[in-house]
Amino acid sequence: MFEHPVAQWGFTLVFVLLLGYSAVRAFVDRAKPVQTIGHALHGVMAADMAMMSWPWWMDLPGSPQTLFFSVATLWFLGMFVLQAGGRLPRRIFGGHGAAHQAAHVAMMLAMVWMVVVMSGSQPSQGGHDHGSMSVLAALTGVVVVVALLVSGVIFVVEFADCVRGAGKAWLGHTGDMASGAVMCLSMAAMCLPMLVQ
Repeated sequence: MFEHPVAQWGFTLVFVLLLGYSAVRAFVDRAKPVQTIGHALHGVMAADMAMMSWPWWMDLPGSPQTLFFSVATLWFLGMFVLQAGGRLPRRIFGGHGAAHQAAHVAMMLAMVWMVVVMSGSQPSQGGHDHGSMSVLAALTGVVVVVALLVSGVIFVVEFADCVRGAGKAWLGHTGDMASGAVMCLSMAAMCLPMLVQ
């Protein structure tokens, strides 16, 4: 995806740090199954994003990744529906609201889109270049990037609220906001070159 080593190593470092954060949170929240599953799904996503920075990622099979991130999307969509419908309380999600679950849906859908487009499993319109993509794929990509940017901004605003009200927010909640913002904005930055090729 990226040919410049600074970009490759920069994105790799960001996503490895996010993987580490997800692993720590999964361990800390191990007695809370819903949160543990969410952290584990984000850990896999961060690992895949770190690898996606390198050309050899293209040699990895796309179908298992697409299946995994599709299931992860459905998981977070289910959590969103249950929480928005009042069937699951905020405490199960570490104090996060339904909008937080919607942001996770956007991130997992972005993974599905990136894997499908980059692995070449979507039809192009007559071009033989790997960088060519169908109009539908390009429009979907624009929606994905906008959703990631909006989610990233929401996370930044919530992070600022956590920092201002340090007495009310606990470290994990604040860290979740920061890591969510970094994840969304970094994913958007990795998607943009795919749309402008």
